[in-house]
Amino acid sequence: MIKKILGKIYSTMNRKEKRNPIRTDRDIYNESPTMINEKDYIPKNCVFCNVRMESIHDTHNPYPAAPFMYAKESNLTNKPDRCCTSCVRNIVSPARRARNTR
Repeated sequence: MIKKILGKIYSTMNRKEKRNPIRTDRDIYNESPTMINEKDYIPKNCVFCNVRMESIHDTHNPYPAAPFMYAKESNLTNKPDRCCTSCVRNIVSPARRARNTR
């Protein structure tokens, strides 16, 4: 049954989509209402360590260690309100775990 469904989906894909299905996934993510297209991203500094984040893929929501902020909303402001991958591991994740274990 699953092979039939996947076969129908595969048969509707053009040659470029068949060769590069990851690009199709990226298009889906870029069309999300709360996410920003990687081409539209304006580099920012991390809210905690002030490191420059050159790629949208290195930014994370700093909540609960800092106010909640979507990437799309953050791109409209000039303030550092997102955090880098290092700080999400060292600051934000422990804060989330501590909040969830209360």
